[in-house]
Amino acid sequence: MSVPESVVRTRLQLLDFLLHALADAPAEAFATELFADEATLPDAEINDPLDDGFERLREFYAANRDRPSEEVWRDLVTEYARLFESEDPAVATTESAHRPAEEVEESDVAERYEAAGWSPPADAPADALWVELAFVRHLVARQREDDAALDAERRFLDDHLLRWADDVAEALADATESTFYRAIAAVLLGVTTFEAAFVTERAAE
Repeated sequence: MSVPESVVRTRLQLLDFLLHALADAPAEAFATELFADEATLPDAEINDPLDDGFERLREFYAANRDRPSEEVWRDLVTEYARLFESEDPAVATTESAHRPAEEVEESDVAERYEAAGWSPPADAPADALWVELAFVRHLVARQREDDAALDAERRFLDDHLLRWADDVAEALADATESTFYRAIAAVLLGVTTFEAAFVTERAAE
């Protein structure tokens, strides 16, 4: 049984948000769109880290909504560079940096991509956080019509992303004073937790 369109769409929106925040330094348009999306934050409780992330986003909006969007954007870009792009980044964002070498091989990650018919970006490590999130997004999108994508996501989460996403989230929360990036840390943990619960529940049906 395929996953309903409304459920797929909501999950894709959360993954897209993470990808916009983590794949590269935020674009100026993204900073502007953040405030346009303020009213769309859900009020219903989902899980503790997602709820915390949404609350931190509300705090971020309240503190910055009266500032010029260009200033907000520059602050985000500066903090992104410090966290992820400096010579000695505060947060490592590859699976191999967070797990013992004997437990993870980039080649296995790449093989999962190939088996699912997905090609990762050529200019990024196969086990980069945002690449693994992009792969999960691909599998979620396929669940509109392909039941096998549910099992592929469950196995990928169990074998890879779930084994280190919480470490990244904790490292990011500890490394920044930015309300926005602390929100991203919480949303990352919340999304991976939600996805794992969702695909496990569907597999049991």
